Amino acid sequence: MIFSSLDGSLSVILGFSRFSVEIVQQYGLDPLGYHLETGTKEAYYGRFEAAVAEGAWIVVPLWKPQFLHYRYRIRELAEPRGLLRGSDRATLIAHEDCVARISPTLVETLTKLNLANDVVSELDFLICREGKSPLEAADIWLDRV
Repeated sequence: MIFSSLDGSLSVILGFSRFSVEIVQQYGLDPLGYHLETGTKEAYYGRFEAAVAEGAWIVVPLWKPQFLHYRYRIRELAEPRGLLRGSDRATLIAHEDCVARISPTLVETLTKLNLANDVVSELDFLICREGKSPLEAADIWLDRV
């Protein structure tokens, strides 16, 4: 969902849509003219980027890691009622057939791999906004480490 002061619209995508109606109701946004609209990820990102380009104030529920955090300085707001139900966790997993095909040294290295949100946000930016392939993005990042 996108909470926007530009036109009062609220666009819903991804897992956020599960809690959208409740959030609008609990925070009293419906009488203020906010409503829900379905949309694509690109519409979601585009709406945010357009608002930033226009210098407009906008509030969006956002997750980390996410490429928008790499490109823009985004201030996180508190959600004191816990309506978004906490944080998710990402875990690197591999099918046993995949693990069997790679060297034990690489498996050990991957087991120790712990990429921080800012790193994954940068990789996401390189892929989503710079048009790099995942391998190209990884190579760019690895060349700096």
